[in-house]
Amino acid sequence: MERRCTASSPSVCEACPPGSFTALWNYIGRCLRCSVCARNMVQSRECRRDADCSCECRHGYWYKERAGMCVRWSECGTGHGVTAAGSPQTDIVCSPCVNGTFSDRVSSESGCSAHSVCVAPRSEVLRGTAWHDVICASPYSLLLITNPPALPPDAAHFLRPLLPSFFSHHALSVRRLRHLLGKLPSSDSDSVAKRRRSISRLTQDQLRARLDQWVREAGPAHLRSLPLLLAETGAMFTADRLTHKLGLQKVMEKQVNSASNQNICP
Repeated sequence: MERRCTASSPSVCEACPPGSFTALWNYIGRCLRCSVCARNMVQSRECRRDADCSCECRHGYWYKERAGMCVRWSECGTGHGVTAAGSPQTDIVCSPCVNGTFSDRVSSESGCSAHSVCVAPRSEVLRGTAWHDVICASPYSLLLITNPPALPPDAAHFLRPLLPSFFSHHALSVRRLRHLLGKLPSSDSDSVAKRRRSISRLTQDQLRARLDQWVREAGPAHLRSLPLLLAETGAMFTADRLTHKLGLQKVMEKQVNSASNQNICP
């Protein structure tokens, strides 16, 4: 209000300047300042002279009443997929992957995917689960990875892509992750003590990233040593699960023997 009314003249109002507003009829002498969206919020409507701005949680966040702030959407672990997408007002909903589907990632937006179907001459060497896809291979490709060819194929060659999701599904505590990383064979020239000191400063996500990097670079012999190293850290169940996965060696050897007997050509 620029000037209040008198006995002889009405009130005089003026438009609110940019950055201010009034939403109701009023007698105040100065317009209200437009609000500023809080952390992790974005404007859904700009401030106008007759209305304040509106804010909502930015993508990936939802407003949690109890917290009074925007919080990150939950994450569906491996073996689970998103069945109801998140919004600025609601969290996501996760559900276990049903038979014939899988999810090998931790995600706030991905659902479960259908297992691959092995097409001849490729056949299934590892059955799919809720947290990893089917592994298919042709007898000829199994022969190719043997070195020399007289040796059976190495299961570690096929398991390498599965190991990151394996360690997401069978999550290790920070203490055991540090213990495991301290035991992993390494080509670094750093001493074991120095390597363990650097590991002690890493967060769980950083430890997982370091383990995933080792998996990408490790040779088959080192990958085969993982169950024993896990057992030495006290993660007996995880070691047993990984040993079970390495059991596909027998399936692969059977297929190689069959391929050799049939004299399969590429």
